[in-house]
Amino acid sequence: MFEIKIQKTFYAEHAIFLYDQSLEDMHGHQWELEVAVGSDSLDEIEVVMDFHVLEQAVNKIVANYEGKNFNALEPFVGTADDPHRLKLNPTAERIAWWIAQRLEPSIPSHAQLLSVQIMEAQGCYATWKHR
Repeated sequence: MFEIKIQKTFYAEHAIFLYDQSLEDMHGHQWELEVAVGSDSLDEIEVVMDFHVLEQAVNKIVANYEGKNFNALEPFVGTADDPHRLKLNPTAERIAWWIAQRLEPSIPSHAQLLSVQIMEAQGCYATWKHR
């Protein structure tokens, strides 16, 4: 299998619900994102996919979060009935998953999104992987 990876850094805030159902204080991170795409075969120009196309797709997704609060954005934001209770807890794991969901349609049909890894803090990673 062939694999390509790109990296992107962006700043965003979040506060997650803890085991006791309390909400931690809002805080920000310099999130470091790594996206891997793989394929058993190369396309007509001998690449998994164009790095620039992958970067553009990632940049388009990340632009929705840059400098913002994940808690106030889809798919995390609360419902109209209870705006203070989030639909999804904006953990690093869920953020990686959500970016993967948004990115998958941009991947060429001969390739697959292998993983989305996000580093919340130095040495603290969460990874979504294709099954």
